Amino acid sequence: MVPIILQCYLVNEEITASNFFTGFHNWFDRSPQMVFAFEDETMYMDLVINTSTLKIHDLNNNKYPDTGEISTVLGTLYNADTQNEIGSYRALFVWGALDNSTGQAPVSLGTQVFDIKNNGTIVVIGDIVTDSRNGSGPGISVPVPAAIAGGTGEYAGVSGSAITTERFYDPGKALYLDVVLDMIRPFTAPE
Repeated sequence: MVPIILQCYLVNEEITASNFFTGFHNWFDRSPQMVFAFEDETMYMDLVINTSTLKIHDLNNNKYPDTGEISTVLGTLYNADTQNEIGSYRALFVWGALDNSTGQAPVSLGTQVFDIKNNGTIVVIGDIVTDSRNGSGPGISVPVPAAIAGGTGEYAGVSGSAITTERFYDPGKALYLDVVLDMIRPFTAPE
């Protein structure tokens, strides 16, 4: 997608469609106002969650997590094409094993941070694929959507959507996921 940059002028101090989207901070200024467009970018990654890093903030001292308990987990990110390591992953989520609109996939609401080496982080809020089977069931390959809430470094200001799909589960060792980040970056023209 090619970004489009427009310049417009306030004419007779009227609100026009062109200046409506740039704000009204210069009501009586006839200087040009800058409008910004968006750039789309899709990133494909493989995520391997090391299930041995799962920490459950257990409230009742039982063996498995209960709905509502806070959990954290760590993982490694790989380039989907080359399988080269490109970063790390961490997530904080409320254990829930919800059966919702994801087609009965075990999911929990949480925050995921994709830390891309030397580029910054991408923060995702929403459903996270979890293992409510406790190692006793087959994988459920259902795309689980979430929202990109921003980022740091090269990813500052991004928004968009994230889709994770379970590819394989090795009980007690790792959860293998395909990750697609459809990012929208704000584009501003140089002054």
